[in-house]
Amino acid sequence: EKRQSLYTEIKGMAVGRRIKLALKGGREVRGILIRDANKLIKRLVLRNPRMTDDEIVILARNKSEETEFLDFISKRKDWMKSYQVRLALVTNPKTPFTIALRIIATLLDRDLRQLSKSKNVPGMVTSAAKRLLFKRQAGDS
Repeated sequence: EKRQSLYTEIKGMAVGRRIKLALKGGREVRGILIRDANKLIKRLVLRNPRMTDDEIVILARNKSEETEFLDFISKRKDWMKSYQVRLALVTNPKTPFTIALRIIATLLDRDLRQLSKSKNVPGMVTSAAKRLLFKRQAGDS
């Protein structure tokens, strides 16, 4: 009931108040605001200094996420240090190919193998994973 009332309360707030919450709110508030229809609110939630890698991984894995936000995530060096964030971005079919290609070189062989067999990512990403895996294996011999 408490969670439902918080959701209802936030949805009933004026945009200005939701903007303040997006920048300073706690984890539960950010979880609600990240799904807001207003893109500005969503952008500001991503700028919240208290955003954790776990929250970013969840967002990066979301297959219905807009490319604009996936691109924003990929530009933050502190988030891209996390292997899980990079893996989530590469495996998301909506991640732009140029971003996925840049990240793919940082993945481990076991993840490249899975990626090269995946039907859930664009074909270009799959073939790039196969090529990189082949290069790495040829280099080991």
